[in-house]
Amino acid sequence: MSIYFAPTDEESYYGEVYDDYARLVIKSFQSSKVKMSDYKKYLKRFFTELKEKDISNLIIDLRGNWGGTPNPAGHLFSYLISEPAPYFEKAMFIYFSLKKPVKPAENHFTGSIYILTDGASFSTTGHLCSLLKYHNIGTFIGEESGGGAVVTDGGKNITLKNTKLRIYCARTVFKAAVSGLLEGHGVIPDYEIRFSRQDYLNGNDPQLQKAVELINK
Repeated sequence: MSIYFAPTDEESYYGEVYDDYARLVIKSFQSSKVKMSDYKKYLKRFFTELKEKDISNLIIDLRGNWGGTPNPAGHLFSYLISEPAPYFEKAMFIYFSLKKPVKPAENHFTGSIYILTDGASFSTTGHLCSLLKYHNIGTFIGEESGGGAVVTDGGKNITLKNTKLRIYCARTVFKAAVSGLLEGHGVIPDYEIRFSRQDYLNGNDPQLQKAVELINK
């Protein structure tokens, strides 16, 4: 087994490559935790190894990923598509490039993909999950993602004069370039699997185990 750790202390992303499958864990897309230059090198090295070793199954673990900036998610998206596809339908002008078709990356993955999600797969992660679902990329396992195709952000903090209460107001709508998905929801998993109390006590991961089970079949 090969294990690649991210070049950060918090290990916001890392990969594991086994004989017959690989697992890519992305814990955050936040710019403060994901330096794009290192992240791009990392994904290039990771997906190059998958191709060189002829790995045909990939588990992408997005559980607990609250999102962040779209660029890291958009770059990952480029390794999972085989045809150009836009990332955003509606977004701030600074992400205009993601409204254009994203081109498949060199050594993009063409095998079977399994995506692990939970209620904390939010914001930008919800966009990515919606895109993968819309393009029929991967089998979703776990719980409904917290975020979906539409997210509001670009917010502003306002402190009320008298009470000093702080209000965070979203001012911009970000919509992934998808249609036909269930509105008002995140991405519904193909296999809904929740942790039991005994799973937590015993350190079991039934969602990851289900992905490996499907691979072995």
